[in-house]
Amino acid sequence: MPMKKAMPMIDLRCAILLAAAAVLGCSGTPKTTQPPTKPDVVEMKPTPAPAAGQPFFVHESMVDCEGASPMRCMQVRGSESEEWTWFYDGIEGFEHEEGYRYELRVEVTDVENPPADGSSKRYRLVEVVSKEKAEPTP
Repeated sequence: MPMKKAMPMIDLRCAILLAAAAVLGCSGTPKTTQPPTKPDVVEMKPTPAPAAGQPFFVHESMVDCEGASPMRCMQVRGSESEEWTWFYDGIEGFEHEEGYRYELRVEVTDVENPPADGSSKRYRLVEVVSKEKAEPTP
C-alpha cells in the first residue's frame, strides 16, 4: 500500500510542473506596432582576381653561362628593384627574342623526382604582360 500513497504525490508534482510551463509559455512579450527595420544595404563590388603566376622580368640580352655544359642563360628578376640573376632553365611557351625586355607571369611548380642534372622546378608561361624594345647601351 505505500506505493499507492507515493503515486498521487508524483502525479501532483507533474501536474504542477505542466501548469507552470503552460502559464510561463503563454506569457510572451507584447507585440510592437513598428515595422521591422531593414539592415543597411552595402553594395559589394567584385574584386579583381589576382593575376595567376609569379612576375618574371626578363633582360633584353642573354649571357654565356655554364650549367651541365656551356649554354646561354636568360637574365631574370622578380621585381624591377632586384638585381638580374642568371636563369638556367627554360620557360614553357616562351621564346626569348634578343633586344626586347619582357614582363611575364610564370607558373612555377615543383617537379617530382627531378633528374640529377635537371631542375626541381617547372616554369610555364601564363601571360606576356609587356614586351618592349630595349634601348641599345653604348
